Amino acid sequence: MQQVYNNVIYDTDTGILLARKASRTLVKAGGLMEEMDESIELYRTPNNAYFKYVVPKGPKGRTVGKITPLKPDEAMAEYNKLPTRILEPKEAFPDIELKEA
Repeated sequence: MQQVYNNVIYDTDTGILLARKASRTLVKAGGLMEEMDESIELYRTPNNAYFKYVVPKGPKGRTVGKITPLKPDEAMAEYNKLPTRILEPKEAFPDIELKEA
């Protein structure tokens, strides 16, 4: 998926997946309870811009994805919230100097 913000293209196909979370919840739809899946993925572009991609899958499989650009500190906070990490912190954030505690 691609979206453009402030003349910058954010693309899940060319971005590097850093971390993600998938969840399932129950929602009321038309008087019935139906399952709804949601996926949250954190990406870094090849130019070290960060973005979050949220894909809810509602009743009957409808999906509408949304990309949100993030500042590096926002991306780090999001990374720390997501349970499935694809890259280690130093690989995920090469433009940020991380120190050992």
